[in-house]
Amino acid sequence: MRSLLQWFNRSILLTPSGPQVKTLLSNETIPLAMASEHLPVIIFAFDDQGIFTLSIGKGLAALHMQPGQVVGQSVFDVFRDEPQVVAHVMRVMRYSSESKEFQEDLEIAGAVFAITYNRYHDEITASSGWIAVALDVTEERKMQQELLAKKEHFRLLFEMNRTAPAMVIDPVTGAILEINEAAIRFYGYTRDQFKDLTLLDVRVDDVHVIFEDSYAASQDPVVYPHLKHRLRRDC
Repeated sequence: MRSLLQWFNRSILLTPSGPQVKTLLSNETIPLAMASEHLPVIIFAFDDQGIFTLSIGKGLAALHMQPGQVVGQSVFDVFRDEPQVVAHVMRVMRYSSESKEFQEDLEIAGAVFAITYNRYHDEITASSGWIAVALDVTEERKMQQELLAKKEHFRLLFEMNRTAPAMVIDPVTGAILEINEAAIRFYGYTRDQFKDLTLLDVRVDDVHVIFEDSYAASQDPVVYPHLKHRLRRDC
């Protein structure tokens, strides 16, 4: 999804600025405008006073807005009840006055947008402002949060399990990547000692069997009830 934002941003940089922007991007024959109507993006612009001069794109639906609805209005009035948006715009104005591009994620109305701003100057009208592309990354952010939650759940199951020895093994090298406290007690090695061990050091099976089991588990995790363990006291 972020690569989509980069494509829109590159296209914006090739678009004439100033008063031509609104006419050009509102023309349905222009690929950039056409794409914005079918993808979860918003293309918008506001001048140095914060007055919207452009607002198009399918992504507006997430904000319950129509294309052009806010044009002519102040961004500070439209979002006066959204302090995080006002603070965001203030950062854009402050930062972009010294730099051509500004990027930041913004949460608004339950949606998350990855936004890239570009500064424009129109010598003909002596006006200037910011034109931006906002990509709706709400689902991407949701999946990231779910993944983090699953990782945390696994970490708790792995680390807090005080009865079942568990370890994370590299299926190719057999290196022991992670070990829980139950395994430390079971095998008799310290956590630092495990850093120098491999699966071959804690299994007494044939080396081919060990790596076949390890690879099979990496493809489809299963329980091996007849593993032959090598404990430190057996060495």
